[in-house]
Amino acid sequence: IIKTTDGGSVWELVQFYDYPALSDIYFINQTTGIAAGENGCIIMSTNSGLNWIQTGSPSSMDISTILFINENSGFGIGSGNVFLKTINGGVNWTEENYGWSTYRSFMDAVVTPEGKIHGAGLYGILLKSDNGGINWEIPNTVTENTLSEIDFIDNNTGFAVCGYGSGDILKTTDAGETWVSQITTYHTPMYGIRFTDAETGYIAGSIDIKKTTNGGTNWFNVFSSTQNEIFTDVDFTNSNTGYVIGSYGVLKKTTNAGQNWTSMSINSSGSILTSICFVNESTGYSVGDFGAIVKTTDAGATWTSQTSPFTMAYLTSVDFTDENTGYISSGAGLLKTTNGGDEWMIMNAPSGGYYKVQFRNEFGYAVASNGKIIKSIDAGINWIEQPTVTNNGLYALYFNSDNYVYAGGTRGTIIKTIPAELIVTGTGTSYTELPDSFILNQNYPNPFNPSTNIEFSIPKSEFVSLKVFDITGKEISVLVSENLNPGNYKINFNGAGLTSGVYFYILNTGGYVQTKKMMLLK
Repeated sequence: IIKTTDGGSVWELVQFYDYPALSDIYFINQTTGIAAGENGCIIMSTNSGLNWIQTGSPSSMDISTILFINENSGFGIGSGNVFLKTINGGVNWTEENYGWSTYRSFMDAVVTPEGKIHGAGLYGILLKSDNGGINWEIPNTVTENTLSEIDFIDNNTGFAVCGYGSGDILKTTDAGETWVSQITTYHTPMYGIRFTDAETGYIAGSIDIKKTTNGGTNWFNVFSSTQNEIFTDVDFTNSNTGYVIGSYGVLKKTTNAGQNWTSMSINSSGSILTSICFVNESTGYSVGDFGAIVKTTDAGATWTSQTSPFTMAYLTSVDFTDENTGYISSGAGLLKTTNGGDEWMIMNAPSGGYYKVQFRNEFGYAVASNGKIIKSIDAGINWIEQPTVTNNGLYALYFNSDNYVYAGGTRGTIIKTIPAELIVTGTGTSYTELPDSFILNQNYPNPFNPSTNIEFSIPKSEFVSLKVFDITGKEISVLVSENLNPGNYKINFNGAGLTSGVYFYILNTGGYVQTKKMMLLK
């Protein structure tokens, strides 16, 4: 502990104490100060810092911050949910429990002139009290756990589940703008979620299969394994018939909407199965570790192994757009088939492993554990790495019918794309077929409600930016932000979530900038 008496020009060592490392110091008045740090250590001085004595602490967790709202009432906060309180100026401390179920590490806090307390911690966690510390809340934070799967009932209502950490279930009713945590008694990992209609959904996770019949308001167990089987994914082919996969080749099937589940044999050599996808009521695929790919054509009665180019890789997801065309993500890269899995080919994607891949027609995305997102607009022939949005790992991916793409991952991360499809309307193979200039056309229809088309042409390979702004200059959407080849392009912009008014779209290729005006009328 060091001290200054001349505004910080000179500092002197007060005394060296054999205490754990100290993180924060707070003086209540001219004479009384509190310092705290590792292993729950709290020390106190009543003579302007000349001498310090250790006070009793009810916690052994590290304390990051000490703050007081008056000479009597103070708080000590830190790692592992530690939250200490004193009402006698730091002489005695009690440990408070505010019911937070997940591990939180608070790093700092301040008191405003109005007496409100705001705190912050690791992973963007926020904390506040509006009544001097009597009650606390954590705003703008739904979960700090890792999201493993996302599913939507419709374009506005969706769910996300956490597969790592306590079993949080998140829900949105405004197309992902806000998410709220569902109140459940479950505290086990959940890996897969699938809804069969607006009211009925299923979750696979840990040793349980859960079901809701009221749109996710309440969940209940319909099956619990007695063999320590870990369920990792779920898929339904209709309202009654569904499949759940998991560890060591486990496969369960229901034909009565989850009332009963039957074990079935799957030829996966005991692999941990990670993902299941049915193309129709008869044909389905599942993938897992050690390059396992299996297929059924008789509604799960029998399964045959398929050859994977990644024989030792951990295959993480499988997705089919029709009976022939499918995609697989893995720790070694991406795979594609165009003949129902008879042959799987390695795709020419940016190097690295990917945790989820999903396509809608020719448009697809893949996400990775380092926050990387790549996009293809030609059924996986070419891939473009998207601008970095987060460094958090991404493990969940969902592509809805409005062309929004949602991704979720570590620390409760949920991000989404804009509703846009970039369509190549023509690229040339000879000079005479290429556009000879940069062109940004007027959108059509105009006025529009809710969607409109924007066409542009570029005569050479360029990094292209196409953005939409409102009349105040606020950026609304980034429609394009990538390198494009010479050609003519069309993109569909959906303004369903916007208010009526005038908007501007700007094409910027570095040396060419053009602006057009469009009007949304609802």
